[in-house]
Amino acid sequence: MNLMILAIVSISAFTLHLRTIKLPLHPDSGYFLYIPFFKRIGYFFSPSKVISSSPPIVTGDYNILGSKFLLRSFAGIIFFLGGKSKSFRIFYAFYNLLTGIAIYKLASQIGSPLLGLIAASIYLIMSLSPYHDSFQLHAEQYAYLPMILALIAVILAGTLNASHIFTVQSIMLLLVSGLLLGMVIMCLKITYAVEAFIICCFSLSRGLGVWGILFMICGIALFVSFILVYTFIRTRSIDLFVYTYFPKMFLYYKKSMPAEHNIFKFNVKTYFIIFSCFLFGICCFLAGIILSVINHNTSIIIISILPFVSMAGIWFQNKFYMSHFYSLLPFSSIVAAYGVKQMLGFTGLGFVFFVVISLLLLIPALLQIFQYYLKYDALTFHIKTSQVINQKHTLNFIAEEGIAEYVKRNSAKDDFVLQWGYNHEFYVLAQRRASLRGHLASTLMTDPQLNDAMYINWKKDVLSDIEKLTPAFIVDFDGSLRIETVNKVSGHRYKLEKNVYGIYPLYRLVDTHTSRKRSTATEILKSLTENDTRRTINNKIFDSNSVYIKYVNNLVMKDRLKEADIYSEGGITEMFDDWRRINNQ
Repeated sequence: MNLMILAIVSISAFTLHLRTIKLPLHPDSGYFLYIPFFKRIGYFFSPSKVISSSPPIVTGDYNILGSKFLLRSFAGIIFFLGGKSKSFRIFYAFYNLLTGIAIYKLASQIGSPLLGLIAASIYLIMSLSPYHDSFQLHAEQYAYLPMILALIAVILAGTLNASHIFTVQSIMLLLVSGLLLGMVIMCLKITYAVEAFIICCFSLSRGLGVWGILFMICGIALFVSFILVYTFIRTRSIDLFVYTYFPKMFLYYKKSMPAEHNIFKFNVKTYFIIFSCFLFGICCFLAGIILSVINHNTSIIIISILPFVSMAGIWFQNKFYMSHFYSLLPFSSIVAAYGVKQMLGFTGLGFVFFVVISLLLLIPALLQIFQYYLKYDALTFHIKTSQVINQKHTLNFIAEEGIAEYVKRNSAKDDFVLQWGYNHEFYVLAQRRASLRGHLASTLMTDPQLNDAMYINWKKDVLSDIEKLTPAFIVDFDGSLRIETVNKVSGHRYKLEKNVYGIYPLYRLVDTHTSRKRSTATEILKSLTENDTRRTINNKIFDSNSVYIKYVNNLVMKDRLKEADIYSEGGITEMFDDWRRINNQ
């Protein structure tokens, strides 16, 4: 019966996840897919190398950086599904299903098949929450299946080691557990290393002693050594390994990223909606901790520490993106399931109270989640979710698909293009390479707010790249680009092709090697992002394209779509029609 219910929940969750395939891409997905995508169609990228330690800057094929290159290779399933950039979500739905099954197995080993069923069901249902904003290629989605499998291997090793004599099988299981944890540690998150250490300590509760920990550490060392050797073979240096896995890069990133660069701006309504969605799980999680302490359940107590470690990592980064909170879900599901199972054993008024409170908390949460999958199409799903979490680039993610189609249709396969702003997934959608070299080609980032804080000479580098690579089109998603400065410094002449959807300036190359002002003095570089193009629409004056783009995005966030359509002169309707046509919606 347990397996039958698990199968129904798993298949249902997998089917609903498939409905997210056509959601717009985000920058993380564009960043992860860029090099694999262009490698697939025959382009070569040089191996990564470190060109600066202060600030830490790397160039080349970032796909060799740690375990993430494995995850990006997994996402390469898109190559077997027609090369469509969004098809990686089929792999994600399958991977999420495997994670749910692994949670069932782990919780069953710790407690009982009923505990496993409850834990897997909580995970699979809560993973459907649209508020994770995690239907992209985020490391948080991929790191926890290896952790869960590592725990399963430790428990199996403990079972085989019941007589306190290590067998070949138990040693191999512990080494495999270490290899899996090594993969997790190499995913570039400091908290993953802490969680891996806690999982190693978990072996003590299974009677494996210090030797069990040592065997697991050997497994970790094997995987780390593999990455070190692989990196050295590819780059003939260990600089990249040091750059990637020592905290200098992470601390620089944390220190340099401007605090105001927060994609999500929360308010009371946001907190209320998201909190209500997870309130049942939170209450059961807290109950699970309390009851595990009362019952002296060491396994659940150790597992309950892991979500707090993840939370500490989120707090340390000080970047509260919704996808980061996904890391709390897998192990919290097991602890919450323990709380539910224990409370199901209550009798009398205690049981009635538990059932009533559960229904009051759970039913609204389920209705809230499932309406996105059963009521909305992909475009409405994206907009409604963005309105809750106040995603400030919502329209950009929609508009870029129509713009990418136009650019692809009006350019040659080997042409370069440039997007100005936060939307570097545009290159995969347009199937055109970025006109960027060096470290900018590795990050694909041309967001003025981010780059001004992190890379001192980035504007000079962008102008040099435009001069050398001569992009056929430049699209300004940020609205801050002054094309006159580009023309003066690069020696090329770009002309406004049109304001796509009445919002986004699209510039086309019309001439090359015209008179060039070779100076890249500070005042010229500064003027690159001083776009003061005034626009008057509906009797409202906008001081620049940037202000205008933000204003229209903000109208969409406030669900004032008709007003946004007026200010874009019908562009919102055209944009949505194009998106639905491209995605066959």
